[in-house]
Amino acid sequence: MRLVLHGYATAEDLFAHMERGVADLAVGPRAEKWPGPVSVVGAEEMVVVLPPGDPLAGRAAVRIDEVADQPWVRCALEPVLAGRRWLDVECERAGFTPRTTVRVQHTSTAYGWPRRAWAS
Repeated sequence: MRLVLHGYATAEDLFAHMERGVADLAVGPRAEKWPGPVSVVGAEEMVVVLPPGDPLAGRAAVRIDEVADQPWVRCALEPVLAGRRWLDVECERAGFTPRTTVRVQHTSTAYGWPRRAWAS
């Protein structure tokens, strides 16, 4: 037996390949209209990087609406569900549009970008 892993840029691509029988198992965001079985295997954590001295810094949890006015560094690899970026949908639910100032390719760059800017 051989295991072959495939990565997909969007949830729609993942679901389409599952429907066509390309894969026997998928790990990704919950499919809204998937007719087959679904098991939750975990949750992703959103990380907020704030400048030193920010009143929200150091807290164990921050609500998304509490950072609505902050400049956002976004990653190109954000999950896309139903043709929309997941973070845009969550911000809209919280009543705002994120003020994206930089888009980066990788999450490690997204994390390091503001830290380098504050150091200069």
